[in-house]
Amino acid sequence: MTLTAAIAKARAAWPAIRRYGPFALCIAIGYAACAYQHRETPVASTATEEVRLPDGTVQAGRTPGGKLTLPAPTPKRGARQIAVVEIKLQGSPPVQIEPKPDGFCFSPEDFTCPPVSARIDVAERGGQFEIAARSPDGMLLDVRHVPRGTIPVPPRYAVNLMWTPATDNYTGIVLRRLPWLGIQAGGGLSVSDGRIDPVVAVSVPIR
Repeated sequence: MTLTAAIAKARAAWPAIRRYGPFALCIAIGYAACAYQHRETPVASTATEEVRLPDGTVQAGRTPGGKLTLPAPTPKRGARQIAVVEIKLQGSPPVQIEPKPDGFCFSPEDFTCPPVSARIDVAERGGQFEIAARSPDGMLLDVRHVPRGTIPVPPRYAVNLMWTPATDNYTGIVLRRLPWLGIQAGGGLSVSDGRIDPVVAVSVPIR
């Protein structure tokens, strides 16, 4: 393609660029603004005290930088460690494997220790991980929660500004994150030809 032909094509496309260029620029600016507003901010873990409830639940205290006593397991390659939970359990008393007659001389092989199970729940509140443990057939002697990294938390509010060149319409919306619903909801105002109308908006993530 010669230089003259390239210049001619550019001149032919200039009306379309002039007409739709500002609209494309607004889309790019809006996308960049939304990506900036929805960025996740790392939150450092804070220390808390252990709480024991009457039903046997132990809400582990957080100890950032605490010393660990058990050997570390082998994690999956590429995984990022967020926290470590160490639990010390007291099991049930040993039981006889088979009934024996009175006067029988027992040995350690005649007894077995019942298995002990424990449940660990991990929750997030206010940018902090919370650990709660409970054992139905054992006693929790110690539950330690040692955070190992920061927690990424998305912002609570977002502001969206939109402009429609064809109608010269301006819209501003403030959205609030609703983590229990997994959406953002809010409202704002739309201005067009000197008229102001209320706007209700809901943002639903698709990834």
